[in-house]
Amino acid sequence: MNEGREFEEAVRRIARALWGDPEGGAENIGNREFDGVFRTSDTIYVLECTIQRSTSKLKNDLGKLKNAITELRSSKRDYEIVRGFLIVKNELTADQRDIIKPFKKYNICVESYDSFRSRIFDGNEYLMCRYNHRFGSTYDFENNRSIININKFIPMNFINKKTKEVVNWEKFEDYIDKNDRNIYLIGSYGSGKSFSLYKVFDSLACKYKKGKSYLCPVYINLYEHIGQRNPQEALMRHCELIGFKNYMDLIKAWKAGFCRIILDGFDELSVLRWTGSRDRLKEFRRKSMDLIKNFIKDSPVRTYVIVSGRDNYFDSDSEFKDALNITNDCLVLQTTDFEDTQIEMYMKKNGIDIEYPDWLPAKPLFVDYAVRKNIIPKMDKNMSIYTGWDSILDMISDREASQHDSIDKEYIRLIIERLATYARKTTDSLGLFSIDDIKNVFREITNQYPDENSMPLLMRFPGLGQSSTGEGRTFVDDTLARAAMSFEIIKYIKAPHQYKYPLKSEEIADSISELTINIISDFMINYKSESSINVLDVASRKHNNSFLAMDIFTIFINSGIHIKNPNNVKIYIDEGISNFLNFSCKEQEWAKSVILQDGCILNFVKISKGFNLSFLPVLESGVYIYELQGVRPQQWDKVNIEKYSDEAIVSSKILKYGDMPQSIRVLITILKKLFLQKGSARQESAFYRGALTQSQKAIIPDILRILKKHNFIYNDVTADRRLWKPNRSYSNIVNKIIANPLDEVHPMLKEIKDL
Repeated sequence: MNEGREFEEAVRRIARALWGDPEGGAENIGNREFDGVFRTSDTIYVLECTIQRSTSKLKNDLGKLKNAITELRSSKRDYEIVRGFLIVKNELTADQRDIIKPFKKYNICVESYDSFRSRIFDGNEYLMCRYNHRFGSTYDFENNRSIININKFIPMNFINKKTKEVVNWEKFEDYIDKNDRNIYLIGSYGSGKSFSLYKVFDSLACKYKKGKSYLCPVYINLYEHIGQRNPQEALMRHCELIGFKNYMDLIKAWKAGFCRIILDGFDELSVLRWTGSRDRLKEFRRKSMDLIKNFIKDSPVRTYVIVSGRDNYFDSDSEFKDALNITNDCLVLQTTDFEDTQIEMYMKKNGIDIEYPDWLPAKPLFVDYAVRKNIIPKMDKNMSIYTGWDSILDMISDREASQHDSIDKEYIRLIIERLATYARKTTDSLGLFSIDDIKNVFREITNQYPDENSMPLLMRFPGLGQSSTGEGRTFVDDTLARAAMSFEIIKYIKAPHQYKYPLKSEEIADSISELTINIISDFMINYKSESSINVLDVASRKHNNSFLAMDIFTIFINSGIHIKNPNNVKIYIDEGISNFLNFSCKEQEWAKSVILQDGCILNFVKISKGFNLSFLPVLESGVYIYELQGVRPQQWDKVNIEKYSDEAIVSSKILKYGDMPQSIRVLITILKKLFLQKGSARQESAFYRGALTQSQKAIIPDILRILKKHNFIYNDVTADRRLWKPNRSYSNIVNKIIANPLDEVHPMLKEIKDL
């Protein structure tokens, strides 16, 4: 359909709604065709419309209308009035107005398209009001205001849930423009849903104001309509909130098919009088969707709705589809994390020319927050990782509390930290929580049961998403989980006698990661915290928590801070696990008072040249060291050491080793990231970070494919992320590969060399 035909159809749609004649349309009068003739009980409206701006075309159309009106008046009934309307696309010029004046006596009205459509609904006034009201959960962290600058937007990618294809922003906008089906945009916390819909709203609004679309976008924050089921009531409240006084016009425009409804935040709806019964939880969630379903049901034919919300609100995809009556012809898109190129683009757009740090997730919210709050630029000035994550967790809590006044931000943060601590019950530290588990944590922190106002928050709790099995919730990002758990350990280190660590030793399945070590060490160094070996004594002896004691021992060793032990207290730790111990600081004399007993596992130990070996902890014969690098102490001769090397092979050195094939160099960096830590998992995007060239990055997918083919790794594909996990039964082979990467100790190496 060309521009002229589209314009005619848009004008006819307005005329049908305005004059209440659904059968009105093109008709011949006196052997000449008119774009529309509409009849009411007492008036006949003759309509012409044009996109041309020439005065000759204007005169011709006015004469045509004059003749039609004259003919109809000669044959009309006495009580009928005949009126002519000429609708032009753009505002009238002074010359055009002069041409029109002589024709007014024939009851002919000439209007611009904007003026004509405002007779039914002043969309321009609505848009002006709407732009001054918050869009979903978007927030301008730089200026601390809810209205954001759309120019900061970076195009995102999405995943088509049905076909699994990647949908770029251009294709996404094409889906919106077609307006041929309902669209559901789902994603995890901080994945950019609201910002994407704000961009969609802005694009649709620009087209509407330019007359390129007859659909006015109407953006509704669903958290402002809790308990509502009727769309008309929701539109009325929406108008009150944004300051648009003509709510009946908006309702009429929606009913007539002149609106594109955008409903943001289905996870933030709730119905009143929820009983708290677990058996009725699915019914509660399904009932909460009534407003959305009624909007879809009551919208005119071929007027489709856009809906968004967090994917962790429902327990499974099947429940999500059932609760919202999603049919096969609907389009369900999943948001994704930023790719490295998008992060780089965003940072350059904001004048930042340094690498995005590994310790920050690649979610759009975190990237935006780190940029706006100047966290990333400060990395050049050795900004504290502890300070960065402390700020991020506060931001998450503030953001949620601003939308849920039923729970304070301090409680939200404490719940995040407690859930992250309980996530250590799983070997990947991502956790697996039922809704009852989350409710129990809420009760632990707040000392009260969740009510109907707080349950919507718990069912869409920030940082959590659907598990890969569809049963329960799990952390969507391992860095968020490992960062949040750090703050529970900090509380214990500061006050071991007053603060009880939430997990018992036998409940912990995963030891702390390098990120956790760095955050806590950073806290202790930068905040000049003085610690005593008494903390270890309380953890190991009084609280009988060997895992926690080993965690704290690992932190103390790697931070290099001075630990007081005035009474030469002996610390005994058994069956604890440490991923990484680096003995390099002269201040570690206290470590010789620690005795690691049978069952302790040390995955990676490095002893720097020049370190006083008499300061090393005592290791009994039952201790197992997976890899020892550096000086080999004589007093550890009876300790079981799987691998020993004189010099650590780190990723940056591997990548610069000229004699090694490029594919093998990249392979080793991947293996070290996956197999260095017990029970660890990595997002696929993490393999692309660091000192890699574009050609090295290009072969990462093939290397992962080959590793998976030979069972070295396996992946956990969930709604919005791809996690890769190591097959620990291959640890010995991986160890040999890292030690001697040019020896073909496994057929997998030949395939990768040939890439």
